[in-house]
Amino acid sequence: MKTLTVGDLKTNFSEVLKAVQLGEEFAIAFGKRKEVVAYLVPKQLRTKAKRKIGILEGKASVTFKDDYKMTDEEFLAPLLSKDSKMALYQSEGWQVIW
Repeated sequence: MKTLTVGDLKTNFSEVLKAVQLGEEFAIAFGKRKEVVAYLVPKQLRTKAKRKIGILEGKASVTFKDDYKMTDEEFLAPLLSKDSKMALYQSEGWQVIW
C-alpha cells in the first residue's frame, strides 16, 4: 500500500483513481505529521463493518400511551416524503424525531 499526501493526491488524482481501479490501495496522509487519515481502496475490496445491534440499550427508550393508534402509512409518511431528510412528526401522545 502506497501512502500519499493530500497534495500528491490532488496533483495525481486521475492517475491514482486509475491505479485504484486496477486494484492498488492508497493511504492518504494529512498535516505536518503526515498522519494517515483515510484509505482509498477498490470498491470490490471494501468490507462493510457489521452493525452492532442494541447500541442504545440503556441509553434510550420508547413509550406509548395506552390509547396510541397509528396506521403504518401515518408512521412511514415522514420517511417516504421526497423532501424530508430530517423530520419532526408529532401527534397526540407520540413524537418521532430523526
